[in-house]
Amino acid sequence: MYTCKQCGQYLTYVYQYSRWYCPYCRRYLEESRKCSTCQRPLTYIPVYQKWFCYACYKYDEPKSAQTVTSQTAKTETKPETKQEIKASVEAQASSQATQANSLTNTQNNLPTSSTEKKESKKYPTIVSKEKSYIQALFLIYQDGRLIERLGKFGGSEGDILSSMLTAVQDFVKESFQTQGGGLSSLQYGKTSIALERGVHIYLAAVIVGDDEPAELRRDMRKSLITIREQYPWLLKTKWDGDLDKFMGTKRILAEQVWNKYCQETEQMDIKTLEKSQKEKGIEEIKSRADALIARLQNAKNSGQISQLAYEDAEGFVNMARRYIDSNNIATAEEYLQKAETTLSEHTNKKQLT
Repeated sequence: MYTCKQCGQYLTYVYQYSRWYCPYCRRYLEESRKCSTCQRPLTYIPVYQKWFCYACYKYDEPKSAQTVTSQTAKTETKPETKQEIKASVEAQASSQATQANSLTNTQNNLPTSSTEKKESKKYPTIVSKEKSYIQALFLIYQDGRLIERLGKFGGSEGDILSSMLTAVQDFVKESFQTQGGGLSSLQYGKTSIALERGVHIYLAAVIVGDDEPAELRRDMRKSLITIREQYPWLLKTKWDGDLDKFMGTKRILAEQVWNKYCQETEQMDIKTLEKSQKEKGIEEIKSRADALIARLQNAKNSGQISQLAYEDAEGFVNMARRYIDSNNIATAEEYLQKAETTLSEHTNKKQLT
């Protein structure tokens, strides 16, 4: 830290002029240049860009510039008072600060390549749309009979969906009578219904929103293909109205379509559906086994089947029951098929003889 040689007080560094200044003596730090008259250190005055001697109280001019007498130079360059010098210094500092601020503002306001593009290109106002979703899903047979449905059907919304179902069923009846298959969508008030045709069945999705979800129809067709592969009897025979023949379609629709496009609160638990489907299958096959035992007993009592054939068929049924208890439905189904085949074959032989 520098101190003034005159008063001993600490100096202040003026960044604007890059010099040390004494606020008590009101002068800058002495420089190496000296007065040509008294040889005392001079003080540089930035306002006039000249050196000033406080001892002689005049500006010091280089020898080459001394074209007039010292008296004339003194009267021309000497400030009237010290206050005048101080005022001129402050005025110069204020002027330079104003120029610096105006230069900064000018630079900030200069257009750049990015701002020019933003100003030249006007973007349209984008209005966000609500995400579309499906409110209900219907699987319908070709004659209009309902096979499966997904969605909430209670209250006033249920009445609306039921009326939509009726409209879809009427459309399906008429559509399957034509070779082309009819329309692929229906408009029901402010709600749209997307339709996809499969083998003797239709899949209808009730859509809420401005647009159809992008991949909805692809997944609808995919689910119809899965149903066709898992229920091959659709290609061979006409449906007799037994809903058990379509057992498992709800899980297929929920997994491949419903859970992807419905509201999050309406999603179904696939594991729960599989469990309920399995439990329903077990109950169904148990009923079949009990009914088959009753048929075997009647055939034996009436003499339509021999004791040996009865024992073989009964053995197959008992094996099926064991696999039912272990939840092996597929193997139990095979043994029941063997028991039914044995019963039908020996019954036919008995009738021929």
